[in-house]
Amino acid sequence: MDFYKQDGSNYTEINNVIDVESNASIDMLDLDNDGDKDFAVSGLNSSGNYTAQIYDDDGSGNFTLNGEVLTGASSGKINIVDKYNH
Repeated sequence: MDFYKQDGSNYTEINNVIDVESNASIDMLDLDNDGDKDFAVSGLNSSGNYTAQIYDDDGSGNFTLNGEVLTGASSGKINIVDKYNH
């Protein structure tokens, strides 16, 4: 999966760390309460396994896998909710 950042009327690929290649579902929310949208993505990864992963935004449009990886989920839509974020 490729991820792009909008710069005015142009789009720039920011990084390609997302290991989901097909059947993808994505949702964005500020999970760490720093003002930047983080995201969760699920789908089939490059190894042929279903996975769900959470990525944190550093504020500059760079996303890092935060260590939360769930395996085995398939054919679903991901929706994230942070009930403690105010």
